[in-house]
Amino acid sequence: MTPLPAQKQGATLPWQEGQALFEWLLKMPASQPLPDGCRYDAQQLLFGEPASGSSGSGDHDAPPPAGANTLEELAVHIHELLLAAARSAGDESCQARVQLYQFVRDASLLPLADPLTEAICAGRDEHDAHGLAELARWLVRRAAHRGPLKLGLVLLGLVGEPADVPDLVHLARHDEFTLFAAVAAGRILDEPCETWWRMAQQNYGAGRVVLVERLSTYCSESPEVRHWLLTEGFRVEGFEAELALHCAKGARLSAVLATPALPPDVLGAACELMRHLLRSTSPQHPPLIGEYPEARFAVAHLLRHLSQQPAAALAGAEVALAVRAWLESHHALTCTSASLRRTLTQQCEGLLSRSHWLRLVSTAVRTGTEAERQRAFDVAAGLGLDLWDETLERFNFVPLTAPWVRRLAREQPQERLLELLRLGSKQLPHDEIATGPAEQLRLDEPGFEPHAALDALLGVISNDAITLFEPRLIATAIRSPVVRNRYAALTILQYVPRALWGTNVEQALRHVRFCEPDVELAEQWQRLAEAS
Repeated sequence: MTPLPAQKQGATLPWQEGQALFEWLLKMPASQPLPDGCRYDAQQLLFGEPASGSSGSGDHDAPPPAGANTLEELAVHIHELLLAAARSAGDESCQARVQLYQFVRDASLLPLADPLTEAICAGRDEHDAHGLAELARWLVRRAAHRGPLKLGLVLLGLVGEPADVPDLVHLARHDEFTLFAAVAAGRILDEPCETWWRMAQQNYGAGRVVLVERLSTYCSESPEVRHWLLTEGFRVEGFEAELALHCAKGARLSAVLATPALPPDVLGAACELMRHLLRSTSPQHPPLIGEYPEARFAVAHLLRHLSQQPAAALAGAEVALAVRAWLESHHALTCTSASLRRTLTQQCEGLLSRSHWLRLVSTAVRTGTEAERQRAFDVAAGLGLDLWDETLERFNFVPLTAPWVRRLAREQPQERLLELLRLGSKQLPHDEIATGPAEQLRLDEPGFEPHAALDALLGVISNDAITLFEPRLIATAIRSPVVRNRYAALTILQYVPRALWGTNVEQALRHVRFCEPDVELAEQWQRLAEAS
């Protein structure tokens, strides 16, 4: 056993360097980054290299013992530290606990979890079971750093009891601890499915992937879990495709779709899940539907259901467009035959040829929510429908936003761009924007939505500064507190003859020459005025 070094007199105990993460998570949303920013990766842990940007007192640095340069050797060393710390039940400031805590404080515990578990299980005869359980709970509740808390979760999975499960559920909310908490629950409970489901329902990040994979593999006999996987399990922004694959398997999607009729909510969820399976995030990453063994049957059954709907919602068109694109790609070759591709393509074309799509997308653009408008534009683009008139009608009474200006301007002729600029000039709150030059750099902050819309309109003008010149927009941009707005206005004016500027632009230019806070811009304004 490696001897323990003496604790320096008056040194702060390492778990007192910050708030206990368990308590911190009680008050903060699971999406909030952890307050402890230092973390070693696996290589740094193995070879004792200093972690860049690590924080904390140097008094507690504990390099790996000589010769401990494999995961197994490190696990044995941590096991030795655990044995010493577990014998100190009730004395949290003892040197053994300090040594253990400081050794794993900034460590990456994930690669060590399995060899450490093996080392602990192999040495059960040496353990004080009560002391090890007390140590595990103490680490889970008191740790102010990731590494010790994860070590506590690994231990809890080996010596914990069902009474510890609520703590695991609480910690599983945060992605960094989800895998450790899920594994611990699986070891403690004979039937962990209900607990994993509770964990998954309150995790809205990458951690849900870990939980949904377990639910789809071990818990698919539960009708309630299968229904949740189908209707809710995949709904985490940024992880929909991967979650959809696990949910399709666990929910038995193909079997559900094989039934003669489906409730509207189930059919709608199946459409959304299928679209995520069919979506390719990049040319290098094919759609994950290729990894779903029942893909060809699920697609055929879903198209049948949609064909039976007399007036299917836009979700039906989205699915048909996604299936058609998939069938036309090389990705479908590995899981469909030529005859099946022809049949499915004909079903897609039959769905997409229905006459009611224009009415549905027009209604969504005029009266729908942001999400419904986005869906309408996507469908319209796939079907080749022109929504120009409907969109302009909508924006006659709804403020313009930057994303929709850019979408409207895409691949439009000049006469439409002029119409968009005039509408934008009419709709923008010019007085609210033109508060005077300042050094505001960001357009994505609350309150600067009009400035972002102006930025998008200036981008339209820059395509052909002379033909699309709109003086009022330029004058407002010159007086905007956002630096980017003023730079865009300057760039446009450099291409436009002064005779086209107009009185508003001239007045704004005279004003900005004397109050421009950006040094480079001030010089540019001066040169522009002198050149004129």
